[in-house]
Amino acid sequence: MRGLLAAAFAALLSLTTLAAGAPGPPPSGAVVSLTGRFGFAHGCAVSDRLVLTAAHVVNPFEERGDFTEWGSRFEAGGVSGYVAPALVDRTADWALEVSSVPLPSWVVPAAEAPRPGDQVWWAEYDWGRQADVSARVVRSARVVRVVAGQAWLDDGAAAGASGGCALDARGDLVGVLWMTKDTQDRKTSTAAVLFSGPWAAELRAAVDAVRRAMK
Repeated sequence: MRGLLAAAFAALLSLTTLAAGAPGPPPSGAVVSLTGRFGFAHGCAVSDRLVLTAAHVVNPFEERGDFTEWGSRFEAGGVSGYVAPALVDRTADWALEVSSVPLPSWVVPAAEAPRPGDQVWWAEYDWGRQADVSARVVRSARVVRVVAGQAWLDDGAAAGASGGCALDARGDLVGVLWMTKDTQDRKTSTAAVLFSGPWAAELRAAVDAVRRAMK
């Protein structure tokens, strides 16, 4: 009997530990929903006034030869307003936008870059049923490979997830979702431009430059 009680207590302790260590959804105030000429997309707040997203969200018609940079409406943590492009890096497909109003919360870069097998989380829109159309859902996937400043994930993000931030179990920024790719084994992977570990300095420098220009 005592052995059974001990086993039950150990199992309960294990469950409690897992629950305590389990990551929650991305912080709602830092996840930014974007709507504009591109349709639906995402971004994430990286300071009180700056939103990180994908460059193709800011410049959705580049493939047509139209290099116009578009702003958009946004919503984040109950706050709504507009964002306007401030810095666009077409080489790595990311951009910083300035918010018309202060943002409620923001994320910081993860101290280490992800490794194969690491799990990341992101927010996207629900396109499953009309009753749930554009509702926020949280997805997760594991890193398959890291190459040239990008992480490939073992699942495909839904339409409108572009520009959203992939976060680690601590809620820190790993990278920005920018594309999906179908492989010949009929699976889909998503790529994220990294801003964690050694790539974090690039984002910090960009944020600092834009903030200086805003003064």
